[in-house]
Amino acid sequence: MLAIVLAAAGAASMAAPAIPRGEIERKPARLLVQFGNDAPIELEALLAPKHLYQWQRYLESADHKAFAISPSGRFAWRSGRYASAAARTAALEACALQSCRLYAHNDTLATDEVESH
Repeated sequence: MLAIVLAAAGAASMAAPAIPRGEIERKPARLLVQFGNDAPIELEALLAPKHLYQWQRYLESADHKAFAISPSGRFAWRSGRYASAAARTAALEACALQSCRLYAHNDTLATDEVESH
């Protein structure tokens, strides 16, 4: 199970907020990832610093896109697919681990309601 938590000023919400385009550097809240019952981890802590630019590229990419990530920090993203479902499938297949979960889909953070690979 993967949970996405948007935390601001010590508060947490399980809603799936939209990702603001063009505001990549501005962070009004921390993006947290939670796998199962593990403690939430900030996305910036899970991805190696040299890979954070991939998250930024994802945010700027064309629609019909998806970003998948695993607890180990392995990730993959795909964009410009003919349909949103195709982007989700391609990102999960490219991530290539059973533990990979969808983190973001188009401009929305994924929730537990989205099927994992």
